[in-house]
Amino acid sequence: MKQEDAKDILRNMKAEMEGVLPKDIQFNDLRKKKKNFKKVKKVVENKNNYGIMDNYEGFGVAGAETQFCSYKDISKKKRKTKEKSNLEEWGPFDFFRFAHKLYINKYKTDWNLNIGGSSLEVNRIKDKFIDIFGFCCNLIIRDYIVFFFESHIDDFVKSSNGFYFSQMRRDDIITIFKETYNFQERFIDYISKEKQKNKKYNVTKEEMEKSYIMGDMTLIGNYGIVLSLNWLLQVKRKPKREAIKIVVDACKDMYKKNMIDIIKKSTEIYSPYPSDFVFKSPQLVFNKINSSIYINVEFNNNDKFKFLQKGD
Repeated sequence: MKQEDAKDILRNMKAEMEGVLPKDIQFNDLRKKKKNFKKVKKVVENKNNYGIMDNYEGFGVAGAETQFCSYKDISKKKRKTKEKSNLEEWGPFDFFRFAHKLYINKYKTDWNLNIGGSSLEVNRIKDKFIDIFGFCCNLIIRDYIVFFFESHIDDFVKSSNGFYFSQMRRDDIITIFKETYNFQERFIDYISKEKQKNKKYNVTKEEMEKSYIMGDMTLIGNYGIVLSLNWLLQVKRKPKREAIKIVVDACKDMYKKNMIDIIKKSTEIYSPYPSDFVFKSPQLVFNKINSSIYINVEFNNNDKFKFLQKGD
C-alpha cells in the first residue's frame, strides 16, 4: 500500500470538500523561482594589487608607490577656527594644530594626517596620563608634545611608516617623560607668568566643567580650593558636607603625591575672590591636610567668577 504524504492528504480533503476527483486538485508552487541574472564580466585585478590602509590618522594607497591622502584634500571646506590664546581652553584640535606647527618648523615640510583620528589620539594620551599621574591638565599634554618633538619624533619620521599621534602613547616614552618632568615647578611657573600677562586671568564655566569631568584632582590642581568648592556648591549643587569631603579627599591624595604646593598656588593665584561666594574658608580645608600651611587669599566686593556667586 502506497503511503500518502502530506500533499496527498490535503489534496484528498480538498477534493472531498469541493466534490471533485483528487487528480483535479492542483497546488501552486510557493517556492521562490530563480531569477535569471545577467552575467557580469569579471574585472581583471591590477597587477600592482592596490589596497587601502587605514590607521585612523592617515589613509594610504598601498601599491607600487605609497601615497597619502590628507584631510585637507578631501574636505570641501577648510575648517576655520580662531586660535585660542588660553591654554586651558584648548581641545584636541588645538593640540593637533600645535603639533602641526612644531612639525613644520622642525622639518620645513607639511604632514598628511587625519584631523579626526589624530584628535582622538590626543584624548587617548590624556587618558593615559590620568592613569599614570592620577590627573591631567592641558599644560602636561602641551609639555609632553614639546618633549616628544624635541627628543623622540626623529626616530619615527626616519622610519618607513612616518609619524603618527598614536606613537606618543608608547609606554617607554611616557615613562621617560614622567621621570624627568617636574609638574609642580612647571605649573607654578606657568600660572605666575599667565597672571602677569593677564591680571584678570579669565576663568569660564566651560573650562571648569572640562576639569571637573577629568577628575577632582584635576579640578583642584587647575582652580584651587576656593573655586573648586564653590563650583561643587553652586554649579553642581552638592550638599556642603559632600562638597567639602570631595575636596578634602582629593587634596589628601595630592598631598601624598607631594603636590601640596600646586594646591596652595592654584588657590592663591585667583585671589581676591568675591565676598558673595558661599565658601570662603580655604584655611579650614588646609588644616585638615597640613595645619602648618598658611593660605594667603582675600575676599572683597568684585564681579569676578559671577557664575560661582550666590544667586547666579
